[in-house]
Amino acid sequence: MDVLVFCRGLIDGRGVMVYEMIHQRDGYHTRDFEFANGVTRRSIRFYEVDVDGVPSMKIEVGLGFFGNELGHVLIFVTKVGDVIPNEWGSHPVDLAGEIVLLYISTLADLYAGRLDPLPFWRCTLDPPLVGRPYLHGEMMMMMMMIMMMMTMVTMMTMMTLVMAMMMVAMMTLMVMLMMMEMMMMMMMMMMMMMMMMMMMAMMSPTMMMAMMSPTMMMTRMMVMMVMMVMMVIMVMMPSTQVNRPNGTSIDEF
Repeated sequence: MDVLVFCRGLIDGRGVMVYEMIHQRDGYHTRDFEFANGVTRRSIRFYEVDVDGVPSMKIEVGLGFFGNELGHVLIFVTKVGDVIPNEWGSHPVDLAGEIVLLYISTLADLYAGRLDPLPFWRCTLDPPLVGRPYLHGEMMMMMMMIMMMMTMVTMMTMMTLVMAMMMVAMMTLMVMLMMMEMMMMMMMMMMMMMMMMMMMAMMSPTMMMAMMSPTMMMTRMMVMMVMMVMMVIMVMMPSTQVNRPNGTSIDEF
């Protein structure tokens, strides 16, 4: 027995698998497939559907071709077991209808380059399945919906990439600004040290000896360490903007 997974999906939290019975293709059937006038070739396909691994539906499909283009699709659905409700009723999701739409969308995607300008499909439900009058229409509309969804996904992906690139650029700019601030602070410290060395050179030997005493050296080192800590805190602390009543603003740390 030759079986092919035609499509799969997740509907209302349930795993749906649609299998095509390849060995039964164009085989014996009792359905009355009334194709449109002008159909030059037809093919009969047989499918079985599992919902969460439980056999739930059988589908017989007649494909009508105008030359090499698919133009007419007739679907007959038979319920198997009790997984699928007989009618949509108060259920939030029409499981039977969604399975048929999943099949149609997959078929339209499969024949995307070989569709008639006005392809049409219709679904017939075997008792006890009833209702679902919406299960018919043009396959071109289904293709347009699929293309719109793909376009939206592509646009969202591109927007996400652009936002990520902008965030990386902003972070890089912030790091560069922080490095520039630190370099300016280092230059200021070096200038202060040079000024102190020049002042020491101009002092008398007695004053120099006093400045070179251990107490003064420790005091200078403590002052320099406090200044360095304050500079680092000023660089790392984000600035906050304070609005004045007259509309102007100031930056404070």
